[in-house]
Amino acid sequence: MDAFLGMIAAFGFTFPPRDWAFCSAQLVPVNQNTALFSLLGTNFGGDGRVYFGYPDLRARMAVGSADMGTPPGLLPISLGLAYGEQTKAIAAAELPTHAHTATFTQTGTFDPTFEFEASASSASLRNPDPGDYLGSQPPLGTFPDMYVDSASPGTLVPLGGVDFSGGLGGGYVATGDTGSGATFSILNPFQAVNFCICEDGIYPSRN
Repeated sequence: MDAFLGMIAAFGFTFPPRDWAFCSAQLVPVNQNTALFSLLGTNFGGDGRVYFGYPDLRARMAVGSADMGTPPGLLPISLGLAYGEQTKAIAAAELPTHAHTATFTQTGTFDPTFEFEASASSASLRNPDPGDYLGSQPPLGTFPDMYVDSASPGTLVPLGGVDFSGGLGGGYVATGDTGSGATFSILNPFQAVNFCICEDGIYPSRN
């Protein structure tokens, strides 16, 4: 049975039959096969003046083009478009939402000492200002002044009952890294055959 000019077929042997050629993206002179050029044009490459290109089905899968109509739920693909890759590296924007463990590492200690002080001098102020001290009180029975001026505190006495101990010093938080950025295969299961295009056959007429 004669084949149509420009027809593509798969073969299980290692060479193209007579009047056929591999679909290997080769550029062919227009004047060498004007009939085939009139069918393919520059859909598969070439300048359309001196050369035109054959389809490239090396390690590629053929899909139906938009000439057949728009597929429901899928994007139409123009005739001759070559697209896709065999491996993929995920970009940050493509990662699912996730969290990493954060670890705090202490680099120092913090152990302050607090003392509450009062003045041994007689109190001379009824109302305190910031920084003033509690002062020594007069005998009971009189309404006492309670505070000593911070500018002249006199003898200061540390009081008991106030304590602070322990605490963390400085440090840093490290977020753990994971992954190596390696690509992964996105190939479907496949079986390799040789795709060839008919270079000399029946010129197809429109239906």
